[in-house]
Amino acid sequence: MKKNLIFLTLFFLSFLSFAQPSITLTGSPADLNKIEEDKLNEIFMEYKVFTFSKSELELAKSKKNIIFNLPGTSFPQESFEFIDSDLFAADYKKESNEVKSLLENNSFLRAINLERETFSLTISKESISGRYHSGVDGDWNFSTIRHFFGKDFSEEKVVVYRSDSYKKGHEDMCGTEGIVQNLKKKYRINTFGINNYCRKIFVAIEGDNEWNSFFGVNASSQMASIMNTVTTIFGSELSMVVQVSSSTLWTTTDPYTSTSITKGPALSEFRNWWNSNRTGITRDCALLFSKRTFALEGGLQYVGVAYANSLCSSDAYGMIANPLNIETITCHELAHIVGHTGHDDSPTGTIMETANSGNISSFSNYSKDLIWNNLASGLENCIITGSFQMYKDGILITTSDINYVCLSNWYNMNAAGINSITWSVQNFGTSAYIVSSSSSSATVSAGSNAGTFTVKASKSNACGNIDRYYQFDASSCFRYSVFPNPSSSKLTIAFDDLNSIENFPNKIELISDATKYSALSINLSEEFTKKTIKDGSKIELDVKSLPRGIYYLIITNLKLENKPTETVRILIE
Repeated sequence: MKKNLIFLTLFFLSFLSFAQPSITLTGSPADLNKIEEDKLNEIFMEYKVFTFSKSELELAKSKKNIIFNLPGTSFPQESFEFIDSDLFAADYKKESNEVKSLLENNSFLRAINLERETFSLTISKESISGRYHSGVDGDWNFSTIRHFFGKDFSEEKVVVYRSDSYKKGHEDMCGTEGIVQNLKKKYRINTFGINNYCRKIFVAIEGDNEWNSFFGVNASSQMASIMNTVTTIFGSELSMVVQVSSSTLWTTTDPYTSTSITKGPALSEFRNWWNSNRTGITRDCALLFSKRTFALEGGLQYVGVAYANSLCSSDAYGMIANPLNIETITCHELAHIVGHTGHDDSPTGTIMETANSGNISSFSNYSKDLIWNNLASGLENCIITGSFQMYKDGILITTSDINYVCLSNWYNMNAAGINSITWSVQNFGTSAYIVSSSSSSATVSAGSNAGTFTVKASKSNACGNIDRYYQFDASSCFRYSVFPNPSSSKLTIAFDDLNSIENFPNKIELISDATKYSALSINLSEEFTKKTIKDGSKIELDVKSLPRGIYYLIITNLKLENKPTETVRILIE
């Protein structure tokens, strides 16, 4: 069954293709030599290795609507629709021949949805790499054998594995700070990836000579592919647009210590050399990718380090030193730079743990809160920010809201804080459509079929191009009939199309015309939950004991702002 997945990152994208045909990437089981097999068995409990048709890879780059056929795995065979990641800053992409070459040979794609599922994908001429983060099934990873073992191994053979497939003993430890004990966690439960505020961060990346020697001709594309996953996660989890503003690679001897060195002096070397020699590179922070191994400290092996809360300062540096879970550690160190002090070891299985034992794609709510509060406290003053608002009939809405609307009605949507906007509708069983639109507003018809639909607003603002999806639930809005009227003993109210509690009225009351007080009141939400509604849509009121006279039947649904009450005059005789 196909699943409707919606992109958000800032950017929301529907994984499910509605317009263009899909290309199927079929993995052919790869033959492994003994060295390859032994090395992979040291790391994983379970994995599969595939090769892909070069012609299919080229088609996938252009179509971007992809179905993955991976025999022997439970990977979902759905149509995933990607967009270009816009990984590189515009000026850098325009001026750098290295980036032009990277983009000629690789497609950097991504998608993120409302359910917090993400998919980052790099397609080269020979293979694919990336990560699919599913909130239901966990993470799926695609990595070439060369990614693990270096340039002497195949770039065409792709290892497909789950994040929980790592054997024990492969934990990656950050050395930025020790564990922060007794954290007072104030959870501001919020879907950060879908709020109406964005931040753009420019990251300069560098690979040292050991990195270049290990990966050879793929050294630069390896860094780019890692950053593609990082930017996708930061967009989904933190509403940040992360772009690479510079990518350098030491193909000759670099200025850093090649012998055993601990994490602190190694990071200090990187910072001092860049502050003296890279003053012309635009950046808010910089990351060094290295295949050097830090010297042990207290018997511990650290694989990443960064100066915390350092964004845009002369200390805004981090170093990733030969971890196995490199995308997760890169997210971890970048998060330190943009505002995460200390570590967060509860709950486990999140990015800011002291030691990561797998490829992890989520920040805890506490970590999100800490980063956002530190940014808002002044750390963000140096970066590009943007805000925007969406209104439905004059009321502010967000992409986390469900907007309840009535069939056959029209609704006005207006946007503020944007340069321009284009509008479209995705229907899931409904017939909603855009009646008319401009660069900042649109009139939307709820159509004639009950169900759900989304309005896609493709916006342009300070952070760049941002797609947002606004959710609507269309119903008949409790159209009903009341009979018999007049009544003597039983009054029946029959509703149309009450397919869920969201569409159900909240309350029914009979108000006496004589006393002006309520003579009878029913909480319909409770009755719906208890399944006491007759035939799923009829309410029967016993009125035989009520004094004879005129009453007013009042039906209320607080969720429908434009139609909150209905009143019917009733005669009981």
